[in-house]
Amino acid sequence: MDFRNFIGLAIILFFLVQLNANTTITGKVISLNEKNGIPGVNVYVKGNFKIGTSTNSNGEFVLELNQNAQALVFSSIGYHEFTYSLPDKELSNFKIDDIVLKPKTIDLKEIRILSSLADERKTPVSVSSVKAEDIEKKLGDQTYPETLKHIPGVYATRTGGGSGDARISIRGFKQENVALLYKRDPNRQR
Repeated sequence: MDFRNFIGLAIILFFLVQLNANTTITGKVISLNEKNGIPGVNVYVKGNFKIGTSTNSNGEFVLELNQNAQALVFSSIGYHEFTYSLPDKELSNFKIDDIVLKPKTIDLKEIRILSSLADERKTPVSVSSVKAEDIEKKLGDQTYPETLKHIPGVYATRTGGGSGDARISIRGFKQENVALLYKRDPNRQR
């Protein structure tokens, strides 16, 4: 046997040993209350965050390991963390019975919701207003998007024949990237 054949055989044996050393662990993570799968649960080797996966939309996971692991950790926001100890024997394909996570309640002290109005010429953001009188006098039967075309930087056109069938671009941005607020005076009678 010459040296090249020996090296080739050694490389093949090395890869075969590596393939056999891989462990596939599968399982499902469910909620204690609903008994259905929890999507997005982090599953990782205890002590090593880099080796892990997350559950799919049904709560199922597949984790490939090429080392011996002592335990797996299951964690998700809104649930208590759970550690599952793996058996000491050599694993090749191992299925874990359903892992049940217990919901975790997080108490908050206080939530504040604040709002404010943007005043023209006093805020760092661009604000434009169209007064109700201007809409009634000048704009007539135009659709809401078309009423905005009189504001600087706004381009609005009708794209079809239906009511409200219009396209808006504000300062070159697509209409999906723009926030608009239609404010109506609650004291005004119609």
